[in-house]
This record gives sequence, structure tokens and C-alpha cells, in this order.
Amino acid sequence: VVIIALGNPLYGKYAVNLALSIKQQDPGMNITLLKDDAALAHIEWYMHSFDQVKDVPSEMIKDGAFIRSKVCLDLLSPYDETIFIDADVIMLPEKKVSELFDMFKDIDFTMGCRGLNDLNADPRLVWCNTDDMKNAYQTDKVYNLSSEFINFKKTSRVIETFEFAHAAYDNPEIVHRRF
Repeated sequence: VVIIALGNPLYGKYAVNLALSIKQQDPGMNITLLKDDAALAHIEWYMHSFDQVKDVPSEMIKDGAFIRSKVCLDLLSPYDETIFIDADVIMLPEKKVSELFDMFKDIDFTMGCRGLNDLNADPRLVWCNTDDMKNAYQTDKVYNLSSEFINFKKTSRVIETFEFAHAAYDNPEIVHRRF
């Protein structure tokens, strides 16, 4: 499991809570914290909650946009198979993370998806001009993906997907709203 805590001590606290909620049900689960110094400000006593702690290189955070680190999970994760969970999530005791690994054993990549946007039927996206999207990427359909949960294996096809995401994030062909 990989958890990212960047930019604010609250994310470090959230990461500890998530790690402890996972370890409560799955004591043997390996958990890596990807962090910066700001996130560690109040959690130095809880570092034992993580199996590994790694700094996120500054080049994987573009213009202070911490979300770019999610686009770089393929490079940051020390695991061949990764479940990434946002730090501000908590695991409830009904399920173990190991059960999620079992559930996704035959799936190389999955993440939260809130549906498919048909840009012709509903031409409103809050984060960009839909005509720009259609022209730049030659598509009229866009998945509404949500990055609070990502499961992936480091297969060649998944790495290609991440490489496309790196390129699209770093050099978007459209003007977009920054969150």
C-alpha cells in the first residue's frame, strides 16, 4: 500500500490514521509513505506505522501541484503491485486491504471512475473547454476518473498508461482549470 502526504502536517496525520486502520486488520500489510518534510511536522513519533518512508523528489511535484505525485506513482511505488489510497481515507474493519489485492489479482489497473462523459450530449466539463478537449485529443468521450484509490501492477501496458499521463500532465494540449 502506498500513501502520499505532502504539503501540510494534516496529511501526515491522516496518513498515520490510515496506516493504523490498515494495520489493525492486516498487521502484515506493507505500507509505504511518500512524503515531504512539511507533512512530517507532527508525526515523528508515529513513523513506526510505516514499513518504508520515502521522500517525493521535487521534480515529481510540478509548480507546487501535489497531485502530480499521483501521476508519478509508477515511478514512486517500490512495489510491483500497488494499491494507492489517499491519506484522508480510513479503512473500516469490515474489509482487509489484502482482500482488495485478491479481488484485483487478474486486473492490471483500476481506479475510481464516476462514469463516462459524452462531450456531445453534455458539453460541460468544469475543468476545461470541451471543444478544446475534443480537438486536442480527438475524442468525444472522457472518463470521469477519481484518484483517491488506484490499483496497478507494473506491466508494460500500465507503464505506457502512466507515461501518457506524465506527458499529458506536463504538457497539456488544452487550457484547464487548476484545482
